[in-house]
Amino acid sequence: MKLKNLKPGSTAKIFGFDICNRYYKQKLLAMGLVPGKEVVVAKYSSVSDLIEIVVDNFSLILRKSEAEIVQIEEACM
Repeated sequence: MKLKNLKPGSTAKIFGFDICNRYYKQKLLAMGLVPGKEVVVAKYSSVSDLIEIVVDNFSLILRKSEAEIVQIEEACM
């Protein structure tokens, strides 16, 4: 499953990356999006293609194209 497919308020663990560009992977890793980390989707922007997520009590804003790269395992609640 992809991070961009989660609904606001959903929690998931990062599983890996689906990319062909190493720059994006390094950028996402540098922002703390590492495999095994838990992420929460806070909200989607209604005007643009932005997604706000929370990782380790930090809010990050990603483009939907960047969130498309992140593979996740949805948490069972």
